[in-house]
Amino acid sequence: MKLGIMFMMKLKILIFSLTILFLIGIISFLWVKKEGKIEKEGDEISSAEFLRSELALSGFHLVETIGGKPQWELFAKNASISKTKTNLEEIKCIFFSSKDNESILIVEAKRGILDTDTRDIELRGKVKATTKEGTEFTTDTFRWRAKSGIFITPGAVKIIHEKVHISGYGLEVDPEREKVEIKEQVKIIIESS
Repeated sequence: MKLGIMFMMKLKILIFSLTILFLIGIISFLWVKKEGKIEKEGDEISSAEFLRSELALSGFHLVETIGGKPQWELFAKNASISKTKTNLEEIKCIFFSSKDNESILIVEAKRGILDTDTRDIELRGKVKATTKEGTEFTTDTFRWRAKSGIFITPGAVKIIHEKVHISGYGLEVDPEREKVEIKEQVKIIIESS
């Protein structure tokens, strides 16, 4: 009988302790949720996004290959990796030709997202791209569609090649077919010698 009473008392203490721990966990979660945002190196990310991150890295480097040939090589100062996407900061991405494995485009941006399912890349914030021929283009958003192999810039873009300056909206580049198209409001200025 004494053994049964002792067992019941220990069980009650254990249940009470687990209840307290559970309540502390809920209060901590609600406090983080109430705060709403967490500061991270000058940028704000939502607490929910921070809690969903599975891994944070400094000095991130990734190479995408198809059939042993590099398609692109990505460097980022910081990366926050979750199940479906990788958030990137201070990015340099090198794209390669599928024909001869040479670098065809180097793109730099402040931040971006790599979709880990589709392997699409979206770069944002003062995006600057340079071709192997020396042509430069600047924009605010740059997208690489892995399935089609096409680069897309939905907004304003400025292109400079030697003395030719081109601006417009909606750039689409298909490197395999060597096709470049600006969709709207194209303006071309050629500097005289």
